[in-house]
Amino acid sequence: MEPITELMRLIDVDDEYAEDLPCPTLPWWAEDYLAEQRAFWRLLRGGGALTEEDQSPAQW
Repeated sequence: MEPITELMRLIDVDDEYAEDLPCPTLPWWAEDYLAEQRAFWRLLRGGGALTEEDQSPAQW
């Protein structure tokens, strides 16, 4: 079965996490919230508050 390409957004894997992807951007308040969350979780991981087991995606 052939994929239906008009329903798929084909991207280059190297650019998957690039900020210049051709898609709608988040509102400023969502970007601010997510930046705060990333900083908080980085602090916990970097400070040893979370173990390797706590960080595993299976826990979420």
